[in-house]
Amino acid sequence: MDEAARHCAAMMETMHGAHGAAGGDSGAGWMMGMGGMGGMGGMLAGGLLWVLIIVIVIALLVVGGIWLLRRREPAGTSMPAQTARQTLDHRYAAGELDRETYLQMRSDLEVSG
Repeated sequence: MDEAARHCAAMMETMHGAHGAAGGDSGAGWMMGMGGMGGMGGMLAGGLLWVLIIVIVIALLVVGGIWLLRRREPAGTSMPAQTARQTLDHRYAAGELDRETYLQMRSDLEVSG
């Protein structure tokens, strides 16, 4: 046995001896006397409980992520897209275009649209 295994075995023996000296059940599994489920059944139940908790947490994270994605508005839908004519009118009103250019571009839009 390596050093860690010997140390673990010595601790288990000490705990078992202390429990028996205190008037506990020294014959049957000492874990039952200390409030545990005892043996492999206890470890199995505890392991399954942790697996169940982890699965629930992961499921909640996935469901929460999907909910957030569906709640978010798609990009570009917050403001309706302007038509070319509205953009042209806006540029003329802002003074970016002179009258002749505006009328020519408006005429071009009406022909192509």
